[in-house]
Amino acid sequence: MLIKYFIENNNDDFIKYNELWSKSKIIFLNPEIKSNKNILKLFKDIEKNPDCKILGIVYPTYYYVNNSDLLKRLKKGDGINYTGNKVWYPEEIWIYHPINDYNI
Repeated sequence: MLIKYFIENNNDDFIKYNELWSKSKIIFLNPEIKSNKNILKLFKDIEKNPDCKILGIVYPTYYYVNNSDLLKRLKKGDGINYTGNKVWYPEEIWIYHPINDYNI
């Protein structure tokens, strides 16, 4: 599983990343939403777009990236079970601008 980090340092980064992310087929995971609602939304998004190969996470904390049960399972190679016996395996996880919560 390929994990990419996108760190925005200036306006050029913003333009480059915005173009890349808007052209890519991505299913988004929002770490701000409580986990049950987030998982239900994730299942619905996968059901609508099972051919998407990228899981995008925008503005997560480093704590979330390192401790999320879902991300731990994906890093081990497990997929996301949805709708009966179907399993979705993202090929990549894109993490946009993680927030350094260790120094807060």
